[in-house]
Amino acid sequence: MEVSDFGLALSDLPSRVASTVHRPQGDAVYSSPETLLMGLADARSDLFALGNVMLELATGKNLLDAPDSLTQEVKDALSDRQLAVCRRAIKRARSAGSPPAVEDAIWRAATYTQADLDALVAPLPQAMRVMLTRLLQRAPANRYQSAREFLPDLYFWQGEEKLFGPKEAEAELKGLMQQTGEALVELGIRAPRGSTTPQEQISTN
Repeated sequence: MEVSDFGLALSDLPSRVASTVHRPQGDAVYSSPETLLMGLADARSDLFALGNVMLELATGKNLLDAPDSLTQEVKDALSDRQLAVCRRAIKRARSAGSPPAVEDAIWRAATYTQADLDALVAPLPQAMRVMLTRLLQRAPANRYQSAREFLPDLYFWQGEEKLFGPKEAEAELKGLMQQTGEALVELGIRAPRGSTTPQEQISTN
């Protein structure tokens, strides 16, 4: 089952008719603020979406799905420029036939505060709070800049001290093969002739 298309999915099937309307792609409540507000999306947009999925799995709440928080007072706190950006994004979403929930997500993307984010992650363990707080920053420049930069914090949260790369995968595979061979010997089972590969030839490349 697909959890999320991260706000950027679209069909490239030959029969697809391309829309001329610039609109948010994918599931709005998993899209990044820049995607919803018609800014430039990049890999950091995917990291925001990943953070929102993680937040929902951990708390049952979605950062951009909070219609009760969208009071008129919150909207009025936006600058004239921010209001213009929101209204333009909403107009395009309506022109594209997007459901009303997309409008709420657009408003929320423009208005959520650090206090809102802190309240959502407050019940979580510290290491996870650190990750989600950085993943879910509105400004891409304040997030992890790449998945590689995100990995050390992810492994720290999982209790892993080292990254699991090709060398680690190769060592683990060799160890598993050795354990399997020892188990077969104990059971009096021998692998078919010619079916084994010397461990020194094992590679994950």
